[in-house]
Amino acid sequence: MEQNRTNVSRDRPAMSWRAKAVVALLVVQLVVTLASILATGAEIGLLQRVQRGEAVTSAEAEASDDRAATVAVVWLVSWLVAGIAWLTWQYRAYHRLRQLGTQGLKFTPGWGVGWWFIPFVNLWKPYQAIKELWVASDPAKGTSDAQGSKEWTTVRWWWGAFLVSGILAWGSLQVMRGTIAELISRDYGLIARDLAWIIAGILAIAVVREIDRRQSLISVGGAPKRPDIPAPPGNIG
Repeated sequence: MEQNRTNVSRDRPAMSWRAKAVVALLVVQLVVTLASILATGAEIGLLQRVQRGEAVTSAEAEASDDRAATVAVVWLVSWLVAGIAWLTWQYRAYHRLRQLGTQGLKFTPGWGVGWWFIPFVNLWKPYQAIKELWVASDPAKGTSDAQGSKEWTTVRWWWGAFLVSGILAWGSLQVMRGTIAELISRDYGLIARDLAWIIAGILAIAVVREIDRRQSLISVGGAPKRPDIPAPPGNIG
């Protein structure tokens, strides 16, 4: 019985506090995004009433605007906090690989984070960095496996949903004012953006948990070491 418990603990090591923080903040982002969908849906209902010629009071219009503005501010704040936590976790995860002796990494901890802030190349470089982090953290594989491996499907779907959300957000911002029909179409685009963001957020949580799990297995010796990783002198947090 004790041996079985030991095996389970090795298969499912506890998450690092950084990974837990990122996951918690991403969950907050998902909740706020759901609130954004509800607020946008309420606004669509109001616009459809206007489109049908029904009476809409100024109080209803102001309440809708205030609700949308409040959700937008909360969303932005939660996005910034979650983003900072993500970048901190990513930097630390790359640094952790170097501490473990991983060879052949194409990205440094600094540039793995820095590519997020460079226009145009941030459409693919961050994805490549996370893909490398995912594969290089696998105790049974080395960085040379990254080109042929198919096991980062989760990372691909995450990045795809992330890009779709960004494209929809950009498209929606092009319609700040217009006819009622155009504003309704814009709001439906915002809902689609939020849905894509929720998918990206759920997959991001899976990415963080899996990378952290793999690195924890290497650190605690719960899985065979790769040839390019010497046994560490002790646990690395």
